[in-house]
Amino acid sequence: MKTTLKKLLQTKKQVKEDSYYPHRKLARDLLLKMDLPSRASEKYKFLPHKRLLSSPFNLDEQRIQTPIQRKGCGLFFINGKLCKNNLPDGIHLFNEKEAQKKFSFILNKYNHETLGKERDLFALLNHSYHQEAMLLYISEGVRIDEEITISHTITNSSDGVMPKLIIISSQQSKAKFKEEWHTPLEYLINSQLDFILEREAEVDYIKDDTSHLSDGDHIETIRGVIKRNAQLFLWSGGGQKRFQRQSIQMELAEEKARADVLGLFDLAKNKEMHTDICIKHLAEDTYSNQHYKMILREKSKAAFAGNIYVEKGADLTDAYQLSQFLLLDPSAKAYSKPNLEIYTDDVKASHGSTMKQFSEDELFYLTSRGITEEEVKTLLIKSFAKEMKDKLEK
Repeated sequence: MKTTLKKLLQTKKQVKEDSYYPHRKLARDLLLKMDLPSRASEKYKFLPHKRLLSSPFNLDEQRIQTPIQRKGCGLFFINGKLCKNNLPDGIHLFNEKEAQKKFSFILNKYNHETLGKERDLFALLNHSYHQEAMLLYISEGVRIDEEITISHTITNSSDGVMPKLIIISSQQSKAKFKEEWHTPLEYLINSQLDFILEREAEVDYIKDDTSHLSDGDHIETIRGVIKRNAQLFLWSGGGQKRFQRQSIQMELAEEKARADVLGLFDLAKNKEMHTDICIKHLAEDTYSNQHYKMILREKSKAAFAGNIYVEKGADLTDAYQLSQFLLLDPSAKAYSKPNLEIYTDDVKASHGSTMKQFSEDELFYLTSRGITEEEVKTLLIKSFAKEMKDKLEK
């Protein structure tokens, strides 16, 4: 059944009665209490409202139109549906029905604790109407050095999709993932990615979407719970999509949990990137680092809202947040809203934001040494981006 985002939000469309039904119904009940996104809301202020609300979704199971050709270790999806599974030993994949049977305690506890607090409209929309959720389970003590690809291909530009992936990394496990998207010129994606990191687990997740220009809209929801001595490294890159929105929330639930959430976006002409991050420190001696850099070209637009939340009693918290913008054209626009919400005393927390353009002094100094102005600008852009690329290589 094809519909639009606006119709989904305005009508009482029933959710699919499958193994995930209780969670779908809870999300739908919360969704029905929410207003349509508008510029009056700080969270949705910069969205392209008219285009998103009229975008089509296909809630039926979509047929695979193109055979998968890619090789390598990983998961390969077409139109949100799994096509190929090539995983190393110790990592297992389950569909929604299988996952609910095998991990019912973990999933029910996770959804009970997080879904009831969810207030993001697009996250609730995915919870309610995703086509098929998949769960990736990394067994206890398994440590994989080989990079695992999570590949998504969209073949039909007229049908929006809502993929959902849950990653459970059990105790003392380690894995590294790289997510990639292959899309037509126009599309709408409303994706959800959930992490559950058990004690002493380590996960690196790289979202590098710099391969090609597109006129697509991608709304991403990323959620996670990180337990004692576990570490999540989340790196995002891109800037080639017409519109991209990231909503990231991480809970550092036990002592010595760590989350590094980093991003480097080079926004092409007329592209938009909006990021909303909240990291919650809920236990003692936890660490977080939010650091985003954005390069803005002609008529591009970027918005960053970052929040560090420190619960009462979460002493010895160490938290950092920094957003940096490089504006290459007078028509580019950047917005930043850093925030600290701290309810205990013994913490180290900082937040900041910088915005810069090429200065006449920089250009004059370098061009006077025989470098062309175009070469100077390229060098300065590379210098601005180098820090984030170095962190990715490490």
